[in-house]
Formats: sequence, C-alpha cells, structure tokens
Amino acid sequence: MPIFPVQQIAVCCRDAIEQPHCSRTPFVLISIRDSKSKPVNVTCEKLVDAIYLVFDDISKHIDGLVIMNDKHAIQIADFVIRWHRHPLIVCQCEAGISRSAGVAAAIMNYLGGDDELIFNSDMLLPNIYVYDKIRSEFLKRVTGKH
Repeated sequence: MPIFPVQQIAVCCRDAIEQPHCSRTPFVLISIRDSKSKPVNVTCEKLVDAIYLVFDDISKHIDGLVIMNDKHAIQIADFVIRWHRHPLIVCQCEAGISRSAGVAAAIMNYLGGDDELIFNSDMLLPNIYVYDKIRSEFLKRVTGKH
C-alpha cells in the first residue's frame, strides 16, 4: 500500500456535520446517508469538496435497503486519491459509528496509517463489509488489477 503522510481523518455523525460551524479547519467530506433519509445539509463554510453517497448500514442484501456496492467503493477511492494530501478528510454517516468508521479505517490503511485506532476505539464499530470493499478497491489500484 502507498505510504503518505497521514493527515487527520475524522469520523462524525449527521447532526455534527450539519452544524454551521462544524469545523475550524478546511475539510473534504465523504458523506453517507441511509436510503430512506433526506440529503445531508452541509452549510459549513470550511467545506472544500464532498461526495454524497447513499447506502444503508448493512453487510448483506436486505429487501428495501441499499447495500454498498463497487461503484460506491470506486467513488470513495477516486475521491481519496484526489484529496489524499488535504489536511482533513471527514467521513460522515447517520450515527457516525459504523459506515463512516469503516471508510475512515480503510483510508487510514491505504494512506499508511494505523487503522487500529478505529478498530480499538470504544466509540466506533466499523462496518467490516464497507471497510473490506474500500480496501479491495484501493488494493486494485495499487496492484493494477482492475
């Protein structure tokens, strides 16, 4: 995996990211909402760029819900590769516990950081399906096996 200087990677919930002054530092955002939720409303002037994704906090197909797919993983990988030198990447989902933590851990792993900071947290429970999907996409990029 590539090793880059690991900047700050933050995990947060919808309520936090929708606050007008959610950050004092310019940030890029990976926002994930449930398929049945309204779009996230980010008004913070420090937002530099964002991707907005829709998939539910599941790890297998459930009728009526949206599971993370390869397209989502590709979008996240493309975004991270484009912004990997930015000092703050924020990963946000509804509760800020599972999907966003899985995304953040995969990014930390790719950038050469310690994803155990996420996995050993008492406040986070990373979605392993999300983590594995994104890690797999990053691995494809590194090995050239698309």
